[in-house]
Amino acid sequence: MITVPDDVKTLLKKVSENAAEEVLYILLQPFMDVHHTHCVGAEALVRGRVSGKTLFPNQFIELMEQNGDICKVGVFVLERGLQYALDNNLHLRPTFYMSFNFSPVELNNAAIVTEISAIISRLNYPVGKIIIEVTETTIELTEQGLANINRLQRLGVVVARDDIKSLQDFFAREAEFCADVIKLDYSLMNDSNFPEAEAIITECHKTSRPIIAEGIENEAHKQWLQDHDVTVCQGYFYSPPIELDAFSRRYVNQLVCDNACGRWNCLWHAGNNAD
Repeated sequence: MITVPDDVKTLLKKVSENAAEEVLYILLQPFMDVHHTHCVGAEALVRGRVSGKTLFPNQFIELMEQNGDICKVGVFVLERGLQYALDNNLHLRPTFYMSFNFSPVELNNAAIVTEISAIISRLNYPVGKIIIEVTETTIELTEQGLANINRLQRLGVVVARDDIKSLQDFFAREAEFCADVIKLDYSLMNDSNFPEAEAIITECHKTSRPIIAEGIENEAHKQWLQDHDVTVCQGYFYSPPIELDAFSRRYVNQLVCDNACGRWNCLWHAGNNAD
């Protein structure tokens, strides 16, 4: 039997009692345009904090998937992230996208689309500037989950497939549903895996599918992406996930040319309205 540390138990108890704001907070990791080095969005990532100690997702997410409380986490992060973007007028930037992780457990929940839609409506946030990343877990999407993804896409939300590690992985995921954006797993940013990454990129380019590359750690990675016509990336070469005030200082006041990321902005599926 796995022993759960006391601080993790406290976190789980607070979330179960609908007091997530007491133990959860978000960080932001920027999406960068590799050609112009502009910030074009951010991924909101959850962290825990109990008695001043930081808890990482691998310490509590799987436990929440098991007890069902994971369904409270994605919407918590979504609301916090969109509120931050609104407070800083990021929704007014034509090329700025906020991205959020949702596990299959959350997406299989019959009420999830209603909850997501309610948050977007309450905040009056531009739906086409929101990315929902479908994360990889051992839990499979059910028919309900696939129907929910379809509903989100019809609402205009951009749906991304996270953690694509191989061409076989890409085609297997495509058989489930057609994502609007493909996220290349960080493991592909490795010399031995570049051929696999190139094969996935080629398939995406056939249908003008936008790509976000994860795990960019050096100038060579950046150059490789430029050479292969990948526009958007994230990674420690640019920034680790950072606190909201640090993100504000580093990126919110950054002057961004509206046309700098035209290719990234125009390639979302026709149903989205990013204005």
